[in-house]
Amino acid sequence: MEKGSILRLKFYFYTILWEVFLLWLARKVFDTFYNIKGYDINYQETDPIIIFFSLFLASMPSFFIPLNNKKPSTVFFVIFYYFHVIPSTLLFPIILNNYNENVILIFVIFFNIIYISYLVLYQLLLRNIKIINMKILNNKFRYWFLFFVNLFIALELIMLIKVFGFSLSLPSIFKVYTQRGIFKEELNDLPRIISYIIINSCYVTSPFLTIKGITSKNIIYKFFFISAGLFLIFYIFSLTGYKNSLFGILFSIVSYFMLKNSKIVTLTLSKFIVFLALASGTINLFIHNQLFETELIHWFRRISLTQGMNVAYHIDWVLKNEKLLTYDAVYKNSAQIISKVYYGEVGNAPAGILGSMLEFYGIIGIFLTFILLTIILVFLDNLARYFKEEVIISLSIPICYAITGTSITSIFFTYGFVLLILLFYFKYYNLNWRKWQ
Repeated sequence: MEKGSILRLKFYFYTILWEVFLLWLARKVFDTFYNIKGYDINYQETDPIIIFFSLFLASMPSFFIPLNNKKPSTVFFVIFYYFHVIPSTLLFPIILNNYNENVILIFVIFFNIIYISYLVLYQLLLRNIKIINMKILNNKFRYWFLFFVNLFIALELIMLIKVFGFSLSLPSIFKVYTQRGIFKEELNDLPRIISYIIINSCYVTSPFLTIKGITSKNIIYKFFFISAGLFLIFYIFSLTGYKNSLFGILFSIVSYFMLKNSKIVTLTLSKFIVFLALASGTINLFIHNQLFETELIHWFRRISLTQGMNVAYHIDWVLKNEKLLTYDAVYKNSAQIISKVYYGEVGNAPAGILGSMLEFYGIIGIFLTFILLTIILVFLDNLARYFKEEVIISLSIPICYAITGTSITSIFFTYGFVLLILLFYFKYYNLNWRKWQ
């Protein structure tokens, strides 16, 4: 086992590589989409000293993320750090380079202090809170619940097929935005529950069925559940063109096998993210292919840069309206406002919890946000007392990623966190997933 200082330096090294990649990708994206509103950024006007200082500040939280455990909360901190904190810290001074340098530095420092403070507080005091007792469940009631859960999964698929028809004609990765536009038009005339079913299926139901199949020892169950999980996600992708639906199931499967025999999830996860990024960037530099270009410019941009851009635009909107620290900071439909004002599109541009916490009741919103986040993380860490960590982590990764790009309040029902907790609670007697068999 390597010493802690060596492991910490490795994590810091991976973090620096990730930051450099994001800066390179941001420049490439802004050059490519310069004629598109929202991406017409004159990054050359940004003071290089400010960029270097932001890069330095963005690397500081890497010294506070724990290395010596395998908890779901640790995985969340890594994902949130890599896909929200770092992009927000790096892109804020680039996108809003028309502001006074002191204003930029204040916000960059502020966001990092908030993140580090909460990270340390959670590790020292909050992660040991115990709120779940699996053994109080009545066996008879459990079987009835499992029956209704399976019935619910079957009914939601039947409902989707009835509404949209049956098709597994997957949209080309070059035409996903066209498919998404068609789907949004269809969705406008449908009950809101259809949207909930689709998102819950992407982030919870499909990964749950797939991991259940992967961990099953019965070959028939293994084939059935893996097929059901993959069928559901590909069916939804064929309808919606949502790239995140594929990202969720991909990360669930990869993280299960990657973390199964790993004790240091922080290094394993960060190494995988950086390797994937650098491999994609290197291939793009030497092989000029439309497929690789699309993967880098569209897909990597979506999962890594978009959150940081939205945060910058949310903050810009708040500053221009001078409603930062008051109750008036609340404004309805903020994601739609940012999309229309800054991107010139009718849609959503959510900023995740780091960018939206100030829009919810000003300073009070910071405390409300972290209370809700603590509830989510404590529940996941409590589940890890009973279930194998790689199972908990692989099924919670889609939700952890969703937090980087949406409001914290929508995680509980829209993105299926409550459904995930219930599914775990009533899977306690599944011997493949329990720590003590």
